[in-house]
Amino acid sequence: MPTHYYIISNAAGTKETGMEFPQVKAMSKGYDLNAPNSVWALHEVRNAKPEFKPNLDSFVLYKKARLTDTISAGYIGGRGLLISERFKKLLQKFNLTKHIFFPATVIKDDSAYKYFWMHLVESDYREYVVFPKTRFSNWPKLKLKDYQDYLKFDKGEDKFGQLRADFVTLNKKFNQTIDLFMISGFDQNLYISQKLITAIKENSITGLEIKDATKKLVFEK
Repeated sequence: MPTHYYIISNAAGTKETGMEFPQVKAMSKGYDLNAPNSVWALHEVRNAKPEFKPNLDSFVLYKKARLTDTISAGYIGGRGLLISERFKKLLQKFNLTKHIFFPATVIKDDSAYKYFWMHLVESDYREYVVFPKTRFSNWPKLKLKDYQDYLKFDKGEDKFGQLRADFVTLNKKFNQTIDLFMISGFDQNLYISQKLITAIKENSITGLEIKDATKKLVFEK
């Protein structure tokens, strides 16, 4: 029986997170955003292992933002999550796509807290997509036969990577024991399994928005 998946993202403007979104106001005083190991540099290394140790010291929260287990930070948006140590320990008990945890610091009311940036590495499952059974929101009439057909389109007509999926079908070869993954490229949703969702709820992990993925992702029978 196919695994049931959900989509997670940073919650925005809730009682739990505070009414500021993102929660991070700025990097700490004196932080060089143009440095070769800054958050901006890390943001550019999406879906790959950076060749540098990123400086994630520190993310400063708005006064009205609250500390949660996931923190929304526009400076480092993209493929990963800024998470608390206790959420990191929980995630490490599950089967995650390839990733790296980088130490980070979050400042709230002049107090420092230990966090981590979970950076996704090679979370790319496009080769498992059943393209004739996949829909694209910004190319609704696009018909692709298979992965090779997609690669031709990606390198030719969509050389800037603008294609976005509205509904994805994955084939039987996809490993449904993976508890957290991103298809990548045209679908950058962060998918997590029912098993992991249950653990998140049981451990009262805060700062997440959780949506059922049934209308976004299915598996070929």
